[in-house]
Amino acid sequence: MRPFRVGLAVVAIVFVTTWERPATTLSAQSDGVVSADFVALSRDGRMAATVRMALRGSQTVHVVMVHEMTNGTAVQQMTALGNVIVGLQISADGKHVLVIDATFPDTDGLETAQIFNTATGQEEAKWEHHNRTGHWCQFTSDGRSAVVAGMDSTLILWDLDRRKQTRAFRGFNASINAVSLSDDDMYVIAGGDDETARVWKTQSGELVQTFAVKKGRVLSVSVSRDGRFALTGSENLTLSVWRLPSGERLPDLETPSAVWSAALSPDNAFLAVGAARTLSLISMKDGVKKWTKTTESRVTDVAFSEDSKFLTSRDRWPRLYDTEAGQSRSPAQGARFWAVQFARFNPLMLYSWERGEFLLDLTTNKRVMALSTLKGSAAK
Repeated sequence: MRPFRVGLAVVAIVFVTTWERPATTLSAQSDGVVSADFVALSRDGRMAATVRMALRGSQTVHVVMVHEMTNGTAVQQMTALGNVIVGLQISADGKHVLVIDATFPDTDGLETAQIFNTATGQEEAKWEHHNRTGHWCQFTSDGRSAVVAGMDSTLILWDLDRRKQTRAFRGFNASINAVSLSDDDMYVIAGGDDETARVWKTQSGELVQTFAVKKGRVLSVSVSRDGRFALTGSENLTLSVWRLPSGERLPDLETPSAVWSAALSPDNAFLAVGAARTLSLISMKDGVKKWTKTTESRVTDVAFSEDSKFLTSRDRWPRLYDTEAGQSRSPAQGARFWAVQFARFNPLMLYSWERGEFLLDLTTNKRVMALSTLKGSAAK
C-alpha cells in the first residue's frame, strides 16, 4: 500500500485565545524559586508534583514539590540533580515521583532518572542512560512499579515498594530509546537503535510482537488508550501504526523529519505527530492532515485531553491547541506556558507560567486553584 504523506504546510498566523486572569495569587516565594519547568498529576488527580530551578546562594538546584490537590498545599519538598530537567512523573497513588535529568539536552548525552518517596522525601532509586528522549522510564498505571530501560539494552520492571527488580524484558541488541505502557498495564512496548520495536506482556515478560520498522532508529513509541494500536516513530521520516496484539502494520505516515513523539486521541479519531520542527494533527480514518504548526525545536511530547478537544505539545516551550481548529491558547495575552498536563478523568489541566502554577477548568476557562510554593501552606 502507498503511504499517505503528512503535508509540509506552515501556519504563519496563530490565533491566540487568552484565559481569564487569576483571582488568587501565589504564596510568597523563597530561595530565588521561579515557576515550575514541569508539572505532573497523579492518575486519580489527588496529588501533583512540580519541579523548578532554585538559586540557593551561588548554587543552582532543582526543587521538586508534592502538592495535595484539595487546596494546593505543598506537603513535601525534595532536591533533584541540578542539570536540565527533561521529565517529571508522579505515580498513580501519589507515593512516588520520577524526575529525569539530562546532562546535555538535545544531544546523546547522559540522562539520569531519580525516584523519590513522597512521604519521606528520600531518593529510593536512580538509573543512568545514554539517551536524548527522556522517555526511557515510566510508571505503571497501577502505581506499583516503574518500567526502566537500562544501558545494557535490557528493560526492567521495578517494584516501587520493595525497591527491587521483579522482571526483565529482553530481546534488544542495541540501545533502547523509548518505552510506553498500555493503559491497563497489559503490554509494555519499547523502541530502539536496532530499527525495531518490541511488545511484551507486562506481568509474564512474554514477548508478544517484534515490529521490524526498518526506517532508522525508533525514537518514540506509544499505545492507544484502548490498547488496540501501537505507534512507532523513526528517525527516517516515518510514523508506523500497528494493530495489537496481531502486529498488523497499517499504511505508514511519511513525515517531514524524524518523529520524536506521537499519540492517538482517546477516541482514536486523530494522530498527533511531533517532528523536528513541526506538529501535525492527522485523521486516523483516512490519513488526511487536519493542520500543521511550525515549532522552535523538535517536539518531544504530545498529549490529548480526556475529551480529545485539546492537544498539548512541548518543543522549546509547552503549547496548547484546540484540536478541532488548531487555535493556540495561552495563559494570558503575550505570555507562554512553562508546563502543562491534563487531568486523567475530568476536564482539568494543571499548568505553570510566569505567575505560578494553577489548575484550570477547561470547560469554563477559569482557574480553580493555585499551588503553593511554601511547604505546609496553601496558596492565598
